[in-house]
Amino acid sequence: MNQANRPKRWQLDLFVLLMTILMVLEMQTHLSSSWETVVEVAWCALALIGMGLWVYVNWAALQHEEQRWRRRRRTSDQPDLTASRTIPLTPIQRRILNVTQAHSHTEETE
Repeated sequence: MNQANRPKRWQLDLFVLLMTILMVLEMQTHLSSSWETVVEVAWCALALIGMGLWVYVNWAALQHEEQRWRRRRRTSDQPDLTASRTIPLTPIQRRILNVTQAHSHTEETE
């Protein structure tokens, strides 16, 4: 697969590691309560801005990955008509299947 179409997750991992290091350093410093509040608010804002920037930079790759996932899911959701059930239906499942099939047949005749 083309690497250009994949999001660079290592950048996000590195960002989270750096933010964790900053939080540990902030806990080690002895700041007044007002400065501690300012630093924590700035840390939260930096975390949100950093992750938002990462999504903005990798948006095309994320979209491509989403489309690929949907295509793969769509092809796997199509039932294989040659395969038989290995687990029998419960009575409730059988009843729902019969009602659904009867309802779809009445819609086709209308």
